[in-house]
Amino acid sequence: MTAGSGFEVREQGIRPVARLRGLRYVPLVMLVVVALVLTVVGFFVQRSLQAQWAEEAAPVALPAEVGATSLAASCTPEVVQPEAQPWLSGDPDAVAAATAEWDAHAGEIAQPWIQGQDGMVFWSDVQAMNMSQAVGRRVLSQAEIDTWASFLSTLEADLAADDVALFVSIAPAKWDVYPELLPEWMQEIRGSGPLDQMLAVHPELPWIDVRQTLRDANATAPTFADTNSHWTDYGAAVAWQQMATCMAESDPAMAALAPPTIVDVEQQDPSNEFATYGVPDSDDFVGPVLGETLGDVELTSGASTQTVAGDAYVGLEALPASTRNDAAQLDMTALILRDSMGTALAPYWQDAFAETVQARHNVDAPADIPDIGALVDEHAPQVVILEIAERHLTFPPPAQP
Repeated sequence: MTAGSGFEVREQGIRPVARLRGLRYVPLVMLVVVALVLTVVGFFVQRSLQAQWAEEAAPVALPAEVGATSLAASCTPEVVQPEAQPWLSGDPDAVAAATAEWDAHAGEIAQPWIQGQDGMVFWSDVQAMNMSQAVGRRVLSQAEIDTWASFLSTLEADLAADDVALFVSIAPAKWDVYPELLPEWMQEIRGSGPLDQMLAVHPELPWIDVRQTLRDANATAPTFADTNSHWTDYGAAVAWQQMATCMAESDPAMAALAPPTIVDVEQQDPSNEFATYGVPDSDDFVGPVLGETLGDVELTSGASTQTVAGDAYVGLEALPASTRNDAAQLDMTALILRDSMGTALAPYWQDAFAETVQARHNVDAPADIPDIGALVDEHAPQVVILEIAERHLTFPPPAQP
């Protein structure tokens, strides 16, 4: 399988800031001035990025006890929360201290990317308030949680009335799989984020959380590369193993679902999202060597229908798309609402289900959100999978189905 999917720019909200070049030739005094300007500019950029976020709304702390999940235990393995919870503590002094530390790095945060530890590179707040989410500074209010919960519970109930299963598969952000590689200064102010809130406050919803599985797999090979915000092909394969196990153990109709075995990993060509900013390629792009061959599938995208290899991607540019696989594990149709994190998962969906219908969920582009009910009526799936990148939880969900 080839290198992972490309970078989505639509959710950034502002155009990336060009890197400053040649600073090594600037006198020390000018460097100090530049640093001060970046700090001031960064402070105001941060404020503008949050304009649509109701800051006066109190964030929702994690409950002391979490209820039972509606799915099998394999769907949501425990993820240990950070010890420090400055942003959710409700303690004005803790919030003030964390905010002061954050604002001290405003110039750094205002840039398009942030250098983490051990060579790891992260998108900064220009990408859906990425770093604010990473430390738990941008979390969800009660109204935001209620909106997501209402949407998902209504969708689940409507689908269940027609014997259609729903799974909400969260594709984690790189910072939630490698939190220890965030910049050192962030470690003391890092707390739980929006996904932790949703899982704790609404465990009854059909979540699949693969963060801990990916963290464990990092001991074998990188599940995310240093210079890409999408999981490596190896990371996607590991995530699918848990997703498939979860669905098989949660729904008797899917009991035969079995993910392919990962027998080894292999090096792949880099796909560097940060090359524009002068960040050199990294060499940690790896894919799985599978014990089983994924059979060919019939892919329809637009007016074109063709037979493609089983390990072929279905990228965002091909959506909406459908596939047919008469040798699939399950004689079922899956409606999959997805984003760019689904590109490396597509081969596994297409191996699992006789038919897939794949469309963008477009949570980050509300004018283009599909009519889920109409898609269900048209394609009559037996299962609906909402694959959503973790950072999208801070966007409003689609309208009620």
